[in-house]
Amino acid sequence: MNLEVAPLEIKFTTNIPNQQTNSFTSSLLYHPEFQIPSNIEKYPYLISNAYFPEDALKNMEWEDRISFFFNLDTMRNTMAKEAISIKETPADKQLVENRNIFIMIKNLFPTKYFVHKNIHQTLEYVTGDNPERSFFFNPFSQQFSYTKLDNHIHTNIRVTWKNDLLNHPTYYNLVKNTYEFVIKQKNEDVRITENYRESMIEFNNYLERYISRMLSIVQKYDANMSANDEQDYQTVMRIAMVNSVYQWINNENTDVPFVKIFIMNIKNINDELKNKIDEKYYTPREVEFVSKPIFDIIEEKDGHINSINDPLLRKKEKLSLVFSEDQELLTNDRLMKKLREKNQVLSDMIDEYTLYFEKQENEMKNVYKKLSKELDTAIEFQKYKITPFLEVASNPEMLRNNATYRRYFVNNIEKLLDTSTTVSNQLIPGNHKIYSLLHSNNEEDVSYFFEFMELVYEKYILYNTVSLPEKEGFIENHSELIYTGVDRVNDKKQVFFIIDTIDGEVNDENKRDYYCPFMNEYMGYLLSDFVEPNTFVKWKAAPYNFILSTRTVDAKTVNNIEKEPEKVTISEPNVELTNTTLDDNWEKFRSLVNIASREKIIDNLLYLKKTQPSIDETNEFAFIEENKPSLFIALKNISKHMKKRDLHTTEFKEKLQRLKELASVHNLRFIEKTKQVENIPVKQMDKMDQVKKEQIENELYSIVANNTVKYFAQKGGRKTRKKVKFAKKNNIVFIE
Repeated sequence: MNLEVAPLEIKFTTNIPNQQTNSFTSSLLYHPEFQIPSNIEKYPYLISNAYFPEDALKNMEWEDRISFFFNLDTMRNTMAKEAISIKETPADKQLVENRNIFIMIKNLFPTKYFVHKNIHQTLEYVTGDNPERSFFFNPFSQQFSYTKLDNHIHTNIRVTWKNDLLNHPTYYNLVKNTYEFVIKQKNEDVRITENYRESMIEFNNYLERYISRMLSIVQKYDANMSANDEQDYQTVMRIAMVNSVYQWINNENTDVPFVKIFIMNIKNINDELKNKIDEKYYTPREVEFVSKPIFDIIEEKDGHINSINDPLLRKKEKLSLVFSEDQELLTNDRLMKKLREKNQVLSDMIDEYTLYFEKQENEMKNVYKKLSKELDTAIEFQKYKITPFLEVASNPEMLRNNATYRRYFVNNIEKLLDTSTTVSNQLIPGNHKIYSLLHSNNEEDVSYFFEFMELVYEKYILYNTVSLPEKEGFIENHSELIYTGVDRVNDKKQVFFIIDTIDGEVNDENKRDYYCPFMNEYMGYLLSDFVEPNTFVKWKAAPYNFILSTRTVDAKTVNNIEKEPEKVTISEPNVELTNTTLDDNWEKFRSLVNIASREKIIDNLLYLKKTQPSIDETNEFAFIEENKPSLFIALKNISKHMKKRDLHTTEFKEKLQRLKELASVHNLRFIEKTKQVENIPVKQMDKMDQVKKEQIENELYSIVANNTVKYFAQKGGRKTRKKVKFAKKNNIVFIE
């Protein structure tokens, strides 16, 4: 039995205040009724090509399940007794890993209080797809699970697997950084492409005038021919050839072959001339005319060149073919000589134009050299769109002319590539389709990667109405790429969890003692966090913003907090304003003051985010701190007065007056900018974006400042809340 087994590192965050990301190891295991097995290893193990035996696990005791996951020999022996099928394809292995992760969660982290099987995956928040649910569930046999954190026992109450591009920390940075990189490239591309386009326009003008003059000569020549004279088909062919080359170079419709363009030009010239051109001239391969060699070369390579998807590369190939293969294609010496020999009447006219042709040709060739250089620059700059990532990894020298791409590639893409030069802590994507895009040698796959990442950011972070791209034969639904799967880091598999806990051991005997506080007014405000993510962005998952503790509040168990009476009230705790409590006041103020205006604030920040992608639309205070420090300081200062008793002090009144002044200033500026937006002259439309930005910013400042003034006005007029038997310190709710 060839099982693909690897240690699984579960990186997790919790709702414990100020706690960093941890790795779940066997040292964190705890159960009051069972002994922890002595033969277990540091990390649990994950099988990638065969499903865990869920029925067998269901019938095991807790310590036996722990041994199964944390001891490799036990896992192999158990799997050997089961009738299992080995999965071979990357797609099947991905499904196996997904299901096995959920089986593991439900065995290691079962939840009973307050919600049975409170297990989630963030993919459901992003895509709205039906989440994975339990394979077996008996509410009467459901158990509590515990984790030993900070030397205290914690009861697990919710587990969330961060398995999407937006919540997974590495992939969120990938999406964000890719979008910012693409926007920078597009802005720079405008400048570079504009230089190329100016040269192309100049080149086309020269060539067009050249063709026009040549045609006018032939027309005069034709006008001076007698009815019995034979028209010079060599001259006509040459003009048709030059004109066809001009149209072919600038033709963006890859379905039109060069020979078709040539024949159409022959017909057009024939319409403009008096004498009939024989139909044999429609088949140039049968006629030796001046530029037949170049015709043969172009016709031979026409299909290949037209198959090039990138328009710049296609144009470069066309130009280089013409100018490198036939330097005489655009010269007039032979044409002028033939015309002079045919009709002496035209001699003076030909002499008149000879100098013009020589000057025009030389200038046109100089323009071509300039155009070729600009075209090379534009092509080199845009190589990132089509160059396979593995090719870049093997040849870093190709990045030398694009410093922006070099930084982006090293900091984001290189860390995700599965190569022989893989460095420490390299993360190899667990989604096999993301893996295939990153490791593909197909240019279209590279372009699709950038396009997909850009549109994910547009749709889910900027909330723009866009359609995520589908790739026929590759994905049917965009969730197939938004899902992250189980990644590989060195010799381990890796996933990211959120584990929400209660500080203390909750069991069937004491659970009733801790349920009632959640039914009061204060916990009624927080209860929504137990079911849905506690952010205003639907897809964003985060730990609960509080933690319930079963430990009594006293000086022995809580550091840096002064002694309190046995019973406290939510609104009037008898504590001094220490640094700790001041920070807590600020966090409480932030979470409450803008609730009613949340939707409008998010809309404003999303508008500003279009030009400043780094903005967090869920954190207006971070934006204010960076862009309007004076207002931020005023808000931070007044948040210290969260206690009703402070609202009658002179200090508070001065701070409130300052905030009223700031609210008035920004409201007036908002009104002023609104009028400017409505009445901005057509000649000044280039300033619209800046004026609109200032309007939105001042509206945001005005909303937050006014909300703060209203909040404290209401707070001063409210009656003391009903007393309850718990208190909150540092986002910890202590049961008394």
